[in-house]
Amino acid sequence: LLLRRSLAELVVARAGGDGPADRTLTVAGWAAGRGEVVVGGVRWVVEWGPKAPAHALRARLAVESDHFPLQVRGWRPGDRFAPGAGTRSPSRAWARAGVPRHERLRRPVVEDRRARLLWVPGVRGPSNRAVAGDVPFFIGIGHVDQL
Repeated sequence: LLLRRSLAELVVARAGGDGPADRTLTVAGWAAGRGEVVVGGVRWVVEWGPKAPAHALRARLAVESDHFPLQVRGWRPGDRFAPGAGTRSPSRAWARAGVPRHERLRRPVVEDRRARLLWVPGVRGPSNRAVAGDVPFFIGIGHVDQL
């Protein structure tokens, strides 16, 4: 076991190496789809397409064909939002929202093919702006369970 302090709480966790490996998910294009991603031992279901999914964590992204493929993956130190998003760092957005570091390592993010974050579910809305005539594209993420 590992004991660590994070913000105002003590966290007891399993020491690394005995949990399932993280698994990313690739969203190739606008066609509707569903898949799973594993981030920090937590399994998430992801749905996307032209209609809004029923998940509590969902966003409408303004994407063009050159944004694909999108990746749904775990956060990495050094990640940055796309330009025009206000704060550039998801780490800073999580800190402002009071999300402890150990929880950040268990949450998915969505990036475009240029490795710019488009969305951090539950903390930051889409960082790209809708433009007139864009194709509606929604993505939703739901917590499945801890592995």
